[in-house]
Amino acid sequence: MNRPIFSVLLLISFLTGCQSMLGDRAGLDAGVPRVNTEGMKKGCFYANEADDWDLLTSVNLIIYAPTKSRPYLLTISPPFRGLRGEQTIAFETGFDGGRICGRVGDTLIMRVGVAESFQIVDVRHIDEALAEQLLSQKESGELPLVVPADGAAETAVGSK
Repeated sequence: MNRPIFSVLLLISFLTGCQSMLGDRAGLDAGVPRVNTEGMKKGCFYANEADDWDLLTSVNLIIYAPTKSRPYLLTISPPFRGLRGEQTIAFETGFDGGRICGRVGDTLIMRVGVAESFQIVDVRHIDEALAEQLLSQKESGELPLVVPADGAAETAVGSK
C-alpha cells in the first residue's frame, strides 16, 4: 500500500476513535439515568487510596478514598450491567502520580471473571452527608437522576 495513503487512513481511524470517545465523555449514553452532579465540586483522589465503594446507578458509584469520610461520586462510560458490591475494582491512570480526576485515560477496571474497563468521565468530591443521602435515596427509589437523551426534567440533589 502507498505509504502516504496508509498514513491518511491511519489518521482518519485515530480521529474517528477520538470522536467516539469524546461522545462518551460528554455523557451522551442514550437514555441511561445518572446522578445529577450539577453544582457539585470537581474532585480527584489517589487510586491507591481507594478503600471501599457503593453502587448507585449503572454509571455512578461512590468511592471512599482513603476512608468513608472522603467520598467521591464517579460517573463512568459505558454503563455496566450486573455489577454487584462483591466485585473487585481497580483504577488505572497515566497522570499526576496516580490521581483519578475524570480525565481521558482514567479507567475503572472491574473483575468479574474477566476484567472489564470503563472510562471515568467525571469525579466529584462530596461530603459524608450527601453520600449517605444518595445511598438512602437509592434504597427508597428516590435517587435524583438525569436521563440525557430523553430531556427529562432534572431533579436537584437533595430535593424530593
